[in-house]
Amino acid sequence: MRLIPFIPTHVDWLEQPYGSATEDMRNPILDWREWANKHQVDGSSFTAIDDQNRIIACGGIMELWQHHGDAWFYGTHLIPKHAKSIIKTTRRVMDIIAKNNEFKRVSTHVLTDWDEAVRFIEFLGFKREGFHQKYGPDETDYYTYGKIYKEF
Repeated sequence: MRLIPFIPTHVDWLEQPYGSATEDMRNPILDWREWANKHQVDGSSFTAIDDQNRIIACGGIMELWQHHGDAWFYGTHLIPKHAKSIIKTTRRVMDIIAKNNEFKRVSTHVLTDWDEAVRFIEFLGFKREGFHQKYGPDETDYYTYGKIYKEF
């Protein structure tokens, strides 16, 4: 597995979602091309690919405002084959991005009924902070997670 910079066309290459995720879990209102363009941030968004150049996952951190970032991640059906590497690499890369951008806090939202995503974000060291009923555009429920960085 290796990391390359995330570019918007990677969204087109994402294959089957991971685990219990379904296409319905992707925001049906969102224009994914527009979303990808906004999430391409030099040095703060990456794509993990396997030795056959297939996308395993994409992720990164977007700045919300000074010292506060919003983490995002999309994994494919290839994650189980690379689970340990993805967890270790994602944790390390998120911490590097946070340090390089002087983020004191990074937060994210996770669907409450997506068990694998909940476990994944908790493996990365994020703490559950809240529950948002009918938060999604399709009125799905989400948890809020945050990770505090005391030093840069």
